[in-house]
Amino acid sequence: MKNTYVLLNKKKRTLIEGKLSGRFIHEYRRRCEDIHKSNQYFNIMPVSESGRDLLEEYQQQSSKEMSLLAKISAQNENLSARLEGYERRIFLIVLIVIVAMYLIVRRYV
Repeated sequence: MKNTYVLLNKKKRTLIEGKLSGRFIHEYRRRCEDIHKSNQYFNIMPVSESGRDLLEEYQQQSSKEMSLLAKISAQNENLSARLEGYERRIFLIVLIVIVAMYLIVRRYV
């Protein structure tokens, strides 16, 4: 996959797409995008049926990951808001304790 000239040949690309699995799917996609950056005529779309199936699978996985990231982001915002509320409450409690201690010490002095 590191050889640009192999990926420029459609027959060889078809063979490669037929053998892709696991993390190599992502590496292949990234490599095609890199080639497209330097060669605008290079089509990053798969040339074989199995490659198109892999692309669909890759896009479905990406959309699942994006939805999970959106849920995590919403949870982070919720937790951040809750922490701000707790911070205000703790500040008020500490302030009340300091004032109470001051009044107690002042009463006995």
